[in-house]
Amino acid sequence: MAYYNLGVISKTVEVQRNYYLKALEVFRRIDVENEDTAVTCNNLGTKCELKEEQREYYMQAVVIYKKLGIENENTAAAYYNLGNTFEAKEEQVEYYEKALKIYREINLENENTALTYYNLGTTFDEPDKQHDCYLQSIRIYEKLGVKTIQLANAHYNIAAMSRNSGNELNALKHAKISYNLHKELLGAKHKSTKDIANEFKLK
Repeated sequence: MAYYNLGVISKTVEVQRNYYLKALEVFRRIDVENEDTAVTCNNLGTKCELKEEQREYYMQAVVIYKKLGIENENTAAAYYNLGNTFEAKEEQVEYYEKALKIYREINLENENTALTYYNLGTTFDEPDKQHDCYLQSIRIYEKLGVKTIQLANAHYNIAAMSRNSGNELNALKHAKISYNLHKELLGAKHKSTKDIANEFKLK
């Protein structure tokens, strides 16, 4: 674990990646596949630039977790990360839903849970499923008291869907929240902030 710990405290991505690789090499040399091995694979994936490399390490982490029968926060994170490496919506949905299943089973609602709901919402074509995911994401972010651009975008997406369905009051409600969040997080002069104001005629 010494190499892994050095990777955690290192300041640059390249150094972190090298230490995680050394840790993984040691695990393989002594033929050990435990939770530490899985965590190392997952962390290593986060330090790779190419999605193919990321996918390889996230998949290794998932395989180890499944082999060990471990379903915890780290397992969910590995499934979420794995979903992010795919372009096809089918794979994204599959792995985001596996991550959320674990979060629900272990009764954990944190920022990663909210982010997973948000990303899952972006993969669906069905408005009802999108709407439900965005609402879940909003609920968790607000429960945690966390303001992120994903929270702002979830409100914007609900505003757009509400307007498309003819619910102007709900559209305006969420548009105002989205606008205020964008203004707070990105600034009043940011293009996204101004676009929302123009689109929904906000002052």
